[in-house]
Amino acid sequence: MNSRKEEYDNEMNKYKLLEISYKDFNKTQIRYISQNNKKAFIWLHGFNDYYHHFHIGNRLLNDSFDLYAITLRNYGQTLIKGNENEIFLTDSLDNYIDDIDYCFDTIFNKLNKKYDEIILYGHSLGGLVISVYLEKGKYKNFVSKLVLNSPFYNFRYDNIFDVLIYDYLIPFLGFLRYFKLIPNLCLRKDFGDDPYKKYIFNKYYFEYKFKVKKKNIYLDWILAVKKFHKFIFNNKCSYDIPVLILYCGKNSFDNDIIYNEFGDCVLNINDIIFHSQNYFKNSTLCKIKDSIHDIFCSEDYVVKKAYNIMVSWINNDIKSINFVNKKISKKVIIKYDFYLINLFILMCLFCLLNYYFNFIGIYL
Repeated sequence: MNSRKEEYDNEMNKYKLLEISYKDFNKTQIRYISQNNKKAFIWLHGFNDYYHHFHIGNRLLNDSFDLYAITLRNYGQTLIKGNENEIFLTDSLDNYIDDIDYCFDTIFNKLNKKYDEIILYGHSLGGLVISVYLEKGKYKNFVSKLVLNSPFYNFRYDNIFDVLIYDYLIPFLGFLRYFKLIPNLCLRKDFGDDPYKKYIFNKYYFEYKFKVKKKNIYLDWILAVKKFHKFIFNNKCSYDIPVLILYCGKNSFDNDIIYNEFGDCVLNINDIIFHSQNYFKNSTLCKIKDSIHDIFCSEDYVVKKAYNIMVSWINNDIKSINFVNKKISKKVIIKYDFYLINLFILMCLFCLLNYYFNFIGIYL
């Protein structure tokens, strides 16, 4: 019986590989299978990820799509041996816009391909990047439709500490970083061994990723992500094409997946709904029950359902699909009112305590 690594390698060897290297030793990879179909599907992975979804790729090929899978610089197999600590290291997500441009340039100029339709797909961080690509991308006018799988439109706020970190501490550190008063701080070390990642690892071929010993998050990366978040918050996409957004049936927490309580334990689905409706002119939202954050890494029956919905939508055959297009108000999605009230109360309590201790002769 073949090992999972052998299965992974056998699938990966079906793809042709093109890559571009940069002066800083980074590189972008394009893996593709072209069968001279009329439609192309461009795949962009999420954070701490790369293309390994052969169970989806094979279905797309059977449904007459040519498939192009982008591996962003400093992800997956683009990591240079001996330089694994540089994983995810970037100070601008515009680099990823360039990576998508490279893919289009490969299709049009190196492979001399022409398609009737080009579908651009992105999961999580990839969903955020391709959303901005519709405004900034060199080849945006060649995108026919957009498919988003749990797009990363905001950090998840579960408590007041998340508000203090993402809305106050990170901007303050960004200010110091802008004037080069502090280095590119490592804010989180050796993450990734959580129940969600273990679940995916046990189900799919994540061999290469888990060879990387250190998975660190740096300040520059968070600042770069927040810059793209701000772009989504403050703008509306001017390029009007159909957009499908797939998202989980509910929010969940890391340990829920151990007990088969499936949901999005990475993002807040209300963020996804609200910002999708506000940014895009022609968005269709579809809730996928029993799914996890990466919907195409869910249980097999969920993956099958989500895939059929996606392809039916691409082919404009959506009569039998029950889409969910509920409106979410900003007060529901972003609970700043609640958090700021808590913060105000804490500040008042601190002032009262400070006044009391000063009164009795104890100075804080």
